[in-house]
Amino acid sequence: MRSFHGLPVHYRSKTWTEKSLSKTTYYRSNQWDADLPAPPRVPLHIADKSLASVMSRVGEAFTNQSRNFSPKCSQQVLTGIPSIDDKYVVYADNPDAARHVLSQNPALVQLLQNWAQLDLSIVGQSAVLFDPDYKNLSAAMGGMVGGMALMFDYAKRTELGIPVHDRVAELLATLARATA
Repeated sequence: MRSFHGLPVHYRSKTWTEKSLSKTTYYRSNQWDADLPAPPRVPLHIADKSLASVMSRVGEAFTNQSRNFSPKCSQQVLTGIPSIDDKYVVYADNPDAARHVLSQNPALVQLLQNWAQLDLSIVGQSAVLFDPDYKNLSAAMGGMVGGMALMFDYAKRTELGIPVHDRVAELLATLARATA
């Protein structure tokens, strides 16, 4: 846990297995979350279109991996902001309020750019960025090849991951301020 300008931000990474008689299932969870002092005035869920599409389910049919994605808000929203609508799907309980929050917060719109993968929500008492495939941390280390080159150099892996942790904390704090 770290405090980012007074906002407690937690990083949690976990892998585990569950065994049954005929198979072993591997799970992984990787996320940052921030405890909010009060529920957001405008709950939002912003995710890569690839995570929320029918094609993601088709792709899962041809692999042994699956991802549990379900919108945290009730309505899909077109924001009118091309840099968001082209890459992400936005969900909100109040579409007009969501469009207003995003249009009035250009710093938030800027922070939503250039993620390896984004699944961001602010609902209830927390803001969360999910990254179960470690795509954002992996990209910071140079992708799969870079990660392999750093295999057991934990100091270098940590050093390269710090900017990602900082960027996530800034995104969560900015989102919390914008939706409060």
